[in-house]
Amino acid sequence: MEARLVPELALLYKHMNLPNVQRTEALRNALKMYVKEKGTKRVSDESLDASLIQDLLTFKAWLDDIVTRAFGDKKDFIYVVRDAFENFLALRDVAPPSLLAKFIDGKMKVGNRESDKEVDAVLDQCLDIFRMISSKDVFEALYCKDFARRLLLGRCASMDTERVFISKLKVESGSGFTSKLEGMVKDLETSKEVTAEYESPEGVPPLSVLVLTELHWPQYQSCQVMLPKALSECLNHFKTFYTTKHRGRRLVWQSCLCTATVKATYAKGKKELIVSLLQALTLLVYNTEDQVTFGKIQELVGTRDQDLTRAVQGLIFAQARILKRKTKGTGRDLQASDVIEVNEDFQSKHFRVKINGMQMKDTDDTMQNTMKKVSEDRVAAIDACLVRTMKSKKTLTHPELMASCVAQLKFRTKPEDVKKRIEMLIEREYLRRDDNKQSIYHYIA
Repeated sequence: MEARLVPELALLYKHMNLPNVQRTEALRNALKMYVKEKGTKRVSDESLDASLIQDLLTFKAWLDDIVTRAFGDKKDFIYVVRDAFENFLALRDVAPPSLLAKFIDGKMKVGNRESDKEVDAVLDQCLDIFRMISSKDVFEALYCKDFARRLLLGRCASMDTERVFISKLKVESGSGFTSKLEGMVKDLETSKEVTAEYESPEGVPPLSVLVLTELHWPQYQSCQVMLPKALSECLNHFKTFYTTKHRGRRLVWQSCLCTATVKATYAKGKKELIVSLLQALTLLVYNTEDQVTFGKIQELVGTRDQDLTRAVQGLIFAQARILKRKTKGTGRDLQASDVIEVNEDFQSKHFRVKINGMQMKDTDDTMQNTMKKVSEDRVAAIDACLVRTMKSKKTLTHPELMASCVAQLKFRTKPEDVKKRIEMLIEREYLRRDDNKQSIYHYIA
């Protein structure tokens, strides 16, 4: 295998498959052992996580080629490779699905220089890896988060590719798996219709609005800010328009997701800066101030949220340095006493300059919140599975209930976790133990 001697492997398979030999099972076991050993070694090396998915795709493509050319594309060998992959991918429950979601995000983003045909081929390979990971719920949560960010920030390289991949995920895992993704796409299409119908009043900045259904989108932390009068009137005007057209609906503005175009005049010409709302509010402070402390910016914008800190850091330390810190400091940490002023020397060959949206940057907190939500959803899924099974069967032994539950869940779970939920359902009087035999459960109607 290491020497990649495909003709020799084909000859070996042909010999072991002779009627008077029939030793192909030994060959399959050797292949399975080899794949598990190589895969386990690669997956266990956390220092190389950045290239894990690409390495797995290459490894799987090579094995598929060997199975086709040396073993006649026999299903028995295909299943052996798949079983070995499932085994070593399960060794790290969270890492493979989270890294797969991140890998796909990179392929789907604007800036990826691969052709649509190349991207489609890679996505089909990724789908093959997806079939073999056990924690599909982790992939679902992280993929939804990344997909939402691509949509909101306009970073989708091709919506057709996005739709095709969603349809393939739907075939693999059902409509429940992709309902949020399809809901996000529908929300954007509906928002375009709403924006086309809405006319901004004279004298206020033009407004483009995305009306998102809360159920479909990840939960974003809302931050309260002090808006300029013109912008506040603009939002109120749209709110009146929308609530009049759709009675009974409630609009909640997500300030941390808003973007704005700010016109700036420099000595060498005018620029349009594409920034987040918090960055825009920060820049508007300099219409009346030459320099101001970070503490004063927090006061004028109306929030001391960490999102504002990241937004201002993006204006000072990003590649396009719109502002500069006058106070000497170490690193990128900002103190309330730091004096910040406009960078009059800013230059760019582009008229429209997009500033890094650091307000949307992933943090350990966002990952922890995502995984916390996954854990909560798993608890609910285990409870629902147990109740559904017992409602159908009425009476089951402990081993039967455990086996049935584990078989139905779309993620790998520990027996002790399922046992805990059984005990909880007994306390909540959904189930009861048999009076004579404690290992038998009865459903309480």
